[in-house]
Amino acid sequence: TRFDIFTHEFALEAMKNQKPKLLFIGYGEADDYGHDEDYDQYITSINRNDRMIEELWNYVQSDPFYKDQTTIIVTTDHGRGNGRQWPEHYDEIPGSDEGFILMIGNGINPKKFKQKQTYLNQIASTIADLMKVKTWNYKDSGKSLLK
Repeated sequence: TRFDIFTHEFALEAMKNQKPKLLFIGYGEADDYGHDEDYDQYITSINRNDRMIEELWNYVQSDPFYKDQTTIIVTTDHGRGNGRQWPEHYDEIPGSDEGFILMIGNGINPKKFKQKQTYLNQIASTIADLMKVKTWNYKDSGKSLLK
C-alpha cells in the first residue's frame, strides 16, 4: 500500500482538475498498521485520514462545481477484531464483521439513519441512487440506503 497522503493528494488533484462526478478513494494505511499490530500508528493513521476527509469536504464546499451537490461516503471494507484479536478480520473473529458508514452531503437525511443497521452490499445501490443511475439486479446487491 502506498502512503495515504499520496492517494489523498492524487484524489484531490483529480477533483480540482478533472471534476469527476464519482471518485473512489481507498485509504489503506490503517489496515496495514492494524495487521502489523502497531496500534500507535494505526490510531495515528486513522486520525490523519479524518483530517484528509475534512480537507476533501472543505474543498467540496468551496468549489461551485461541487458545493451543495456532492455527497461523501466513508466506510470500511471490514471491521476489526476485539481485545487481543484487534489486528485481525475473518469470519471466526468476533467484531470483524462490524464496520461503519458515514454519509454527508446532498441527498442525505440524517434522521433517516438513526440506529439503522446497514450492510456493505448496500453501498453500490446507494451511490447509483445518488447519481440517478439505474442499477442492475445482481443477487447480492443490497437495497439502497436512501429507500
